[in-house]
Amino acid sequence: MEAKAPESTPDRNSHVRPHIWRADELAKEFKFNEAVSEYDFIISHGVDLPSDFYAQRGYFKYRALDFAGCVSDCTIALASKPELTSAIYNRAAANKELGNEQASLVDLERLLEIDPDHVLGLYLRAFLYGDTGQWERSISAWESYIRLRPDDCRPRLYRGIAFAETGRKREAINEYQKGSEINPKFKSFYFRRWTLFKEINEPELAQKEFEAGMAILHEPDDATPQDMRDPAVHRADEKIQELMKKSREGDNS
Repeated sequence: MEAKAPESTPDRNSHVRPHIWRADELAKEFKFNEAVSEYDFIISHGVDLPSDFYAQRGYFKYRALDFAGCVSDCTIALASKPELTSAIYNRAAANKELGNEQASLVDLERLLEIDPDHVLGLYLRAFLYGDTGQWERSISAWESYIRLRPDDCRPRLYRGIAFAETGRKREAINEYQKGSEINPKFKSFYFRRWTLFKEINEPELAQKEFEAGMAILHEPDDATPQDMRDPAVHRADEKIQELMKKSREGDNS
């Protein structure tokens, strides 16, 4: 059940509204440590604030590279709001950075039960399966992500690696080829095909891939889609937005 703040919460928290606004402005400037400090004040001095405020501070802590702090805040938020997907995902992402892959995967499975089409969750789960050597699960999990984001070439790279790791080199080459069709300037695909063609004793094809890769060697190589560059989920709860709006309007009633 979603925790509800009392109706009087906005009036009783007029003193923290400027800090909510300030934290938002600091985050836009990528000053996440300062944003965390603002939320320290908000949480310490606010009255009956919903757990989303902990989730929001957890997001800022993630961006400030305080992954343990993110896990802690998201855990507090989830204690009263267990289906808060932003907190589930951000805790999973933070645990991944801390090397707690199994804890991360547990959260991701829970997240995808609640929201099967959570794009970032699908991506991170598939990536972690590969990162922990669960190649077959990784191959399958990438299919779910590709269904939603066929425009992203990165899953083709990771599926190709998984196929290669399980000895299916032809299938790996096919995945890398599909990746090149999506992003012809992502040079890793050419060099990986070059390596595999050498391994299966097709030197002419290997040479062709090597030359194609060298031709774009100095091209930018960032294949991350623009809308997925934020590594955590930034979600301002409606109650936070309400308080922020009042602070900007100068409503101190």
